[in-house]
Amino acid sequence: MRGPITNVLRDYVSETHDALSGTKDDVAVRLDPGALTRTMRGVAEDPESFRALHEAEIKHVAHGLATFQPDVSPKVMNGFMKNAAHAMGAYDAVQADVILDHKESEAAAKAWQVKAAQHVVSAGATKIPGVGDIAVRLVDAGAKAWLDNATTDIQLDANGKLEANARAGSESVNKMVATWYTERGLDPDGGDADDDQHEANNTYESGLTEAGRSLGRGDN
Repeated sequence: MRGPITNVLRDYVSETHDALSGTKDDVAVRLDPGALTRTMRGVAEDPESFRALHEAEIKHVAHGLATFQPDVSPKVMNGFMKNAAHAMGAYDAVQADVILDHKESEAAAKAWQVKAAQHVVSAGATKIPGVGDIAVRLVDAGAKAWLDNATTDIQLDANGKLEANARAGSESVNKMVATWYTERGLDPDGGDADDDQHEANNTYESGLTEAGRSLGRGDN
């Protein structure tokens, strides 16, 4: 059943993103984020299924970000990146839960992560007219940052809550923000970029914690 469920979740990435990010926009079907997280955790036992869902999320964020022009309002940009970070926190919680459940075998945990991390995501990132090239570079930047920071060294605090070292998704979002500013001829180290990254990091922590609770990690 993992394959068909994975295909549905991947094909409806816009809806899963909205549920995991807490987006308040009107949607035809509003998914329960806790139930969705647990469903994702079930299919993520297969690392290739997790990879397919994670690739779809990075592409979705990159395509949305690529549509923004340099004059986009700070409020819109900030809100979009906060939602993206919240969703990426949920994906990292799912990844962390799989690895923790495999902790009795470090080899098994690493084998899962190697397969889950075999991202080949830029192919197909050019499907939106006018944003293809930028979207590809954003996807590549986000995927590489996640790969560079993914780890099997997942820690829990005294309350069983996921520690922030499971934060590859946060680095992925930060890199996509910096890449967007660069692509649009803006300063990736300026105050606006710093604000976007700071707010995104805060909501990433919320996404990680909330999804972790849905999986029984931390206070409920």
